[in-house]
Amino acid sequence: MILRPRRLLALPLLALSSHACGQELLINAGAEAGDLSGWTLDGSEFPAGDAVLEEGDVAYVREAFALLPAEPWGADTWATWTSAVKQASGRKGRALFMPLRIALTGSRSGPELADLLPLIGREGTLARRP
Repeated sequence: MILRPRRLLALPLLALSSHACGQELLINAGAEAGDLSGWTLDGSEFPAGDAVLEEGDVAYVREAFALLPAEPWGADTWATWTSAVKQASGRKGRALFMPLRIALTGSRSGPELADLLPLIGREGTLARRP
């Protein structure tokens, strides 16, 4: 199951199911949880995006994916994971987050990753490992 941007689909309310999390979420697009409008769960290929990892970031992202926490995943998974990555890599700010965003979404912008990560799930996240 992969989150894929659908720019032509703009619904005020999206129902997203996550089998990896074993839960169904009803997300109000544009709510404080993050703007997930235009994102749906389906079984298609890697999300379309124009961003690619810089050569120096590929090894960093591979190491970061090795630090993914065990399931179950929830609202705190992103913070737990990025704290471990920050401690292991010494990176912070944009250097810490942007390569992870690009690896996960194929884009330099989009919904809050803290909201998105539990929907992608651990298996879906590992499928995006470079």
